[in-house]
Amino acid sequence: MKRLGYTEEEVLPPESVAAYLVRAEGDGAVVEKLQVTGEGIPEDEFAKVAEELLGERGRIYDEIQKVQASKP
Repeated sequence: MKRLGYTEEEVLPPESVAAYLVRAEGDGAVVEKLQVTGEGIPEDEFAKVAEELLGERGRIYDEIQKVQASKP
């Protein structure tokens, strides 16, 4: 960490960090705890979040298209 300009006091231990993915499912939501390691949150955990956001964006876009198509 010193090489990156951080002191040991600036580094959080993995057990002090939590990250969650909250996604819609049916009429509710599902909360998934993401993995945290000594090196941080792995990139594939962020990929899960990005995929979920892309899906949500697609659903919103589809709904907007339906509303616009129903307008005279």
